[in-house]
Amino acid sequence: MYTLQEQKVIMFDTGQVLADEKGLIRARYSRDFLHLNKVGYEALNGKLVEILKALMSIKPTNEV
Repeated sequence: MYTLQEQKVIMFDTGQVLADEKGLIRARYSRDFLHLNKVGYEALNGKLVEILKALMSIKPTNEV
């Protein structure tokens, strides 16, 4: 996960979850290598839940 902390931007590299060693989407996650199937969304959602839980555990600052 990459952050632009000062701008409060988070970028999630979905390739870490969905891609194989060649950088291509794994066949089990997509029938046409473009659109995710149910298994692909489940894998992606699982990682997103981890990230969101981690972010929700961070105490907010008074910075605006």
